[in-house]
Amino acid sequence: MVLRKTINRACSSVALLLAMQFMAMPSRAADKSVWKPIEYALLKIDEKPVKLWTAYRTEKDKSVKRLLLQLGSRYLLIDTEDREVREFRPESFDRHGKDLKAGRSEQTAKVLTTSEWLLREAGMVRIIHVRLVDEGRVIEIQLPSLPDLRY
Repeated sequence: MVLRKTINRACSSVALLLAMQFMAMPSRAADKSVWKPIEYALLKIDEKPVKLWTAYRTEKDKSVKRLLLQLGSRYLLIDTEDREVREFRPESFDRHGKDLKAGRSEQTAKVLTTSEWLLREAGMVRIIHVRLVDEGRVIEIQLPSLPDLRY
């Protein structure tokens, strides 16, 4: 009886350690994030429309708290919650059709100094306005926001 309790405790301890180790291991699926293009978005830099650009949102982020902005070969990650803009190197992303796939390594990102953050909802549009201090540029993005029809 005492031997059985000791064996049960040892097995449960080993199972707990294995479960903790399994949970701590990064999975390949969680390693990459998929960025989907945002349709019908508008972008202005210094009050002028931009010709070549694309705005992306993560696959699961419907409220667009993090926005990836591609300007030519430049990638800017705009985080509206932390009010932070990071610049990534182009090799940080892989193109898969219209989507981008990126690793979550934030070491390759350069944090840009920003000011004058303005986030607001204007009817069916969400407006993000931010100034890049070092470059002296003002970025304004207008994103379509669909109404929440759940009641």
